[in-house]
Amino acid sequence: MLAHNPAGSTLSPAIAFGLIRLAERWGFLIVENDALADIVPPTLPRLAALDQLNRVLYVGTFSKTLSASLRCGYVSGPPALISSLSNLKMLTMVASSDYVERFVFNLIQGGQYLRHLRRLKTRVEDAHNASKAGLEAAGLTVHSTVTPGFYLWAEFPGKRDELDICHAAAERGIFLAPGQVFTPNRKAHGPAAIRINVAYGTGPRFLDFVREVVGTSPER
Repeated sequence: MLAHNPAGSTLSPAIAFGLIRLAERWGFLIVENDALADIVPPTLPRLAALDQLNRVLYVGTFSKTLSASLRCGYVSGPPALISSLSNLKMLTMVASSDYVERFVFNLIQGGQYLRHLRRLKTRVEDAHNASKAGLEAAGLTVHSTVTPGFYLWAEFPGKRDELDICHAAAERGIFLAPGQVFTPNRKAHGPAAIRINVAYGTGPRFLDFVREVVGTSPER
């Protein structure tokens, strides 16, 4: 819900409150995936905080902030439901890696994780701002975001086929995620769009390709 994939946007307080009311009215559960919780401001609205874990399962992970190789996360929710999930985990997975869990715990307890997060937040913000500026200078329309995250959503001007763009990029060794793969029916809606990871958003080869597609010239 915060700096989410693919658009990098964040849930507004009004919409968050509305979702909680709908869950209470119709009796369904909401799974809140807060994968970037440790690098976005803690003051942003969390459904779990508004709902007090009544109808919300709150899911977090360390894979996005430490390493994708550390498949370690956590879930919070109503006690009865967490008990059932724990039993299901034992039946399907037996147990997660005790080594990984202890490794993450020691990083947190020793203060290394907090120092790492401070550096990571700065790097993500710098990469986010630089990618946004570079893409806009190349002629794309970049959706604004409330807080810097890992992803940006950019649209190409005019009528273009985003799959053709992605295929052309792939021929040059550039991987792009077309907007339509993030839609329920896998069909494009509106302008051709791509999701960009800010870690690669300023790559010279990538920006040269975007300028070629759009028809802009690099600044000298």
